[in-house]
Amino acid sequence: MSVKPREKADNVVDYRDFEFNGYYWEYINNVIVVYNVLEKDKKVLVDACYSALTGFTLHIFFGEHDTDPL
Repeated sequence: MSVKPREKADNVVDYRDFEFNGYYWEYINNVIVVYNVLEKDKKVLVDACYSALTGFTLHIFFGEHDTDPL
């Protein structure tokens, strides 16, 4: 993510009332990494990580619902 972090992002977080709206996110090995780019300081800050195997991440990052009734 240190080289062209905006281009490597899968998308920008955009979910109602979510604390990381406007941050970039990337899917890496079953983990969703949420990060912010500080252009002025030339830094990429990882602010959160989520398991990509949960219904929560399906809903927030992919806009899908886990329909498996388990």
